Amino acid sequence: MLVSIIYEKNSRWHIEPTQKGRVFFIGFLWYKEVLYMGSSAARKIDAIFSGAAPAFREKLNECQGHFAFIVDTPEFTLACVDKIRSTPLFYSSESQSCYISNSARRLQSKRNLFRPHADSILEFNMAGYVTGLRSLCEDLFQLQAGEYLFVDKKSGQVQREDYYLFSPNKLNPKSDDELLDELDQVSRKVFFRLIESLNGRPVWLPLSGGLDSRWILAMLRELKYDRIVTFSYGKPGHPEVARAKIIAEKLSVSWRFVEYPPQRTRRLYDSDDRRKYSDFADGLSSVPALNDYYAISFLQEQDLIPHDAIFINGQTGDFLTGGHIPKNIVRSSQHPRQFILEEIISKHLSLWINLKTPENLKRVSANIIEQLHLDDKNYSQQEVAQKFELWEWRERQAKFVVNGQRIYEWFGYDWRLPCWDDELMLFWQNIPWNQRFQQALHKKYLNTKNFGGVFNDFYMGPHPLQNWERLAIYALIFYGKMSKQEPQRLIHKYLEYFTNYAPFYIQKSYREFLKDSYWHRNACSYFVKDYLKTNHFQI
Repeated sequence: MLVSIIYEKNSRWHIEPTQKGRVFFIGFLWYKEVLYMGSSAARKIDAIFSGAAPAFREKLNECQGHFAFIVDTPEFTLACVDKIRSTPLFYSSESQSCYISNSARRLQSKRNLFRPHADSILEFNMAGYVTGLRSLCEDLFQLQAGEYLFVDKKSGQVQREDYYLFSPNKLNPKSDDELLDELDQVSRKVFFRLIESLNGRPVWLPLSGGLDSRWILAMLRELKYDRIVTFSYGKPGHPEVARAKIIAEKLSVSWRFVEYPPQRTRRLYDSDDRRKYSDFADGLSSVPALNDYYAISFLQEQDLIPHDAIFINGQTGDFLTGGHIPKNIVRSSQHPRQFILEEIISKHLSLWINLKTPENLKRVSANIIEQLHLDDKNYSQQEVAQKFELWEWRERQAKFVVNGQRIYEWFGYDWRLPCWDDELMLFWQNIPWNQRFQQALHKKYLNTKNFGGVFNDFYMGPHPLQNWERLAIYALIFYGKMSKQEPQRLIHKYLEYFTNYAPFYIQKSYREFLKDSYWHRNACSYFVKDYLKTNHFQI
């Protein structure tokens, strides 16, 4: 079996020649409590895996951190992504050849893989990403979170295996009070490790005012790390912005507000740089994130960010701590399989309501059933929560949310994701669903510890409506009742363009927005539509 590694040059990838071949590595690695980065990490990977076949699963679970790597030897090639697919890898194979790449587009071009995959395009339209191992093109595949690819060059065997799943190994039976103590120990270990990896470099932290970024900031200050700049973006006067400013002031850190003027953000969206970023970040499997893209672009124009800055955001603490367990789980009377299907489709495959036709729903449901191995058994509530979160972790979180780290790389910066630290993942995956439901245990922990004094009595209420918004809502409710249309859909159709916390809608006029706004979910709906059109993925 011939293995070709199609390598897209990237300053963050390290290539290390070895006695038997070479190792490609990106990211950072904790192994037996020792931190490895750069070339030292590549050498460590070689030492761990060059003679490890076939005991890969066990050794991979001993590796912690955010990384991807390829070990290429005369006997075999091993390619692996971490537990959240923080850096993606792609592959394609034929009878006697296998191709592995850190760039979906390089692989596509090298192998002429331009034939679109119809089911993938449907999923992309409905979710903003492609599920499973597929991409938007036939015969071009991706490694999923917690997976490795092993190619035996002598036998020609190409094997793709899970080494990790976000699913309980054994449910933790401890009481809330016992778990709070354990969580505090785990959290402090995570943040001490984070600080060690920072090596004194300046941290830039997008601060939303929500729990996750607030917790990261408060913990860094609790542990006396002070090289921190926070920033928030969007529309002036929004409650999230006001809350972030108060938090930064209370914790004595620098804070900047980056306004998103609608005309300026749209010009940037239409720019060559944004299009090139899209090609860099999409992996032919996910619509690229844009939220921080505008802010960093504007800040770089002012030469405000030092070249050695490390970006740290709050993704995705609300998932790990139970914030994505379906709220209806406590009262649903549906058959468990039907409940899981409807909840996944409602949350993940509803960017365009008009695409939820019986035929399309049948197609995406079949894929969900296959990937989650759903049958007609009477799943317990714990099993229902596990199935739903397994999908959320491997699909939306890994392929869409975590993929937002490509923004920082595009602008030349390193990043960290402490909320996705392996220690936190292993802790939270074993907590019963009812103790994690609506983040109950996590919120209890934050309120009990109240790091920096920014968690107790800190609710600022919902976004206050302006007079014109209030009048418009009343009018639309009245019109909906008179015309027998759903008022909430009408409010969404006519007002979302103006009330979003930042001007993310890419339409150049309100009239253009109204053409199909009744069916859309959010601004991402239009990013997806424009992406598919621009890249000629139309079926």
